[in-house]
Amino acid sequence: MRFTSALVLLVVIGLGFVTSCIRDDAEPASQDVNNARLYFSTLEYQTNTAVAAYNNAYLISPPDSPSFENISLSFNSGARGGSVIYFDRNLQMVFHSSQNNLGDLDTTIYGLSVGTTGVLSSKSKIGNRLFQSIKGMAYDLGEDRLYAYDNISKAIYVTTAPRSKINYAAIVTSFMLQNISGWALSLVGPDMFMTKTGANGGIAIFENITSKTNATYTAFTPDHTITIDGSSNIRGISYDTVKDVLVLTDYELSGNESIGKIYIFENFKDSKDQSTLIPTRTITGAATGLLQPMDVAIDNRSTGKFIWVADQRAKKILRFNISDNGNVEPGAAFNSTYTPVSLALDTR
Repeated sequence: MRFTSALVLLVVIGLGFVTSCIRDDAEPASQDVNNARLYFSTLEYQTNTAVAAYNNAYLISPPDSPSFENISLSFNSGARGGSVIYFDRNLQMVFHSSQNNLGDLDTTIYGLSVGTTGVLSSKSKIGNRLFQSIKGMAYDLGEDRLYAYDNISKAIYVTTAPRSKINYAAIVTSFMLQNISGWALSLVGPDMFMTKTGANGGIAIFENITSKTNATYTAFTPDHTITIDGSSNIRGISYDTVKDVLVLTDYELSGNESIGKIYIFENFKDSKDQSTLIPTRTITGAATGLLQPMDVAIDNRSTGKFIWVADQRAKKILRFNISDNGNVEPGAAFNSTYTPVSLALDTR
């Protein structure tokens, strides 16, 4: 009888261990929750140490509410001017990088734990002098690795155990990109999607990147590149694997004018091997209020119907329906005191 009880206990423990090790991308069903939280990063930094520092990470909760007007909380991560903000639901953490362009050296990615109500608190500091201008981040649960794209060195750097690092973090793998300028990252299974900036930009796809663990890959090139004809400054990317919808942001500069765009691609999985893609829908025009959209987040729950956009020039967080097309007004808008540059959506 004791042997049977012990055996049952071992089986239960074993099942719990297997469940805890399943990768993030293998659990779309866990995204079906009633509540969501939307964090956004702002770029301003108070250089005068004699006065209070600016907060640079904000929470709108819930972001799918009818009003969409109130900040639930704000926090100063320590970043000297907020850049990309990234949420990982397996770690229950937010990662926040610095603009690092105000003459005040800050080459740290700040790890923040997320409380039950969305409250942020400092947990780790991932520092390396190579983190000069981090614009994209992604986390791989299977290998416990954080990927960070630096826009100055044009490289993707990888560190391990990001939840527990304090100050210095060694680079375990470097992908030195050749003839490509990127921005945002999205890890889909073992593959990495990176937005490709510049005229006729698009998406660079690096297949099985999580299996590449050498110290340095020089002249690293994508396995496949998708071009979006007519694009100018593609920045944000968000992929909903549940509904198979991918969203990108773009903007076009003409003198002092700026025209923002949101590209929506349905059934992306069936078309990701093509060399050129035409968006299923494009949200753009004066009524949209889009000027310089820098990041985007799509509601990846099966019942999700919204897209949120951080518009740097308009200083707004705009919300659209996934089904929107053309010159349509946003369904809701939040006017920010400080300049929003990045979004992180929590739909645990």
